[in-house]
Amino acid sequence: MPVDFGCDGCGLRFSVGWYHYHDFASGYGSSTLCVCARCASQHRLDHAMDVSKWHSLSSFFDATITEVPSAARLALTSRLRDVRRLAPREAIDLVNSLPISLGRDLPEHEAIELKSQYEGL
Repeated sequence: MPVDFGCDGCGLRFSVGWYHYHDFASGYGSSTLCVCARCASQHRLDHAMDVSKWHSLSSFFDATITEVPSAARLALTSRLRDVRRLAPREAIDLVNSLPISLGRDLPEHEAIELKSQYEGL
């Protein structure tokens, strides 16, 4: 994570460090923030990645609800209304027309987070 620096004397503010992206659709996996030692301009260097190799090295997941126990229908309908900002009838229709896609091609940590949000309703 970048670290922020500042000079109280001249007001110069800048950040140095790196961070990674969670969406690789742009073709970049991370960025580095650096500062020119000559003019003090801040620069961001984007690190390109070969997306074709990334998909073969990492796992991506689809998160789908395929079955809803009758005891969980009300809780799921309520959760879908909140998350997707649906009207009551829209949420009920969605629960009645399984499967429900929660996300496609998700990184593992996002799929696990979605699973934890819906598991045990």
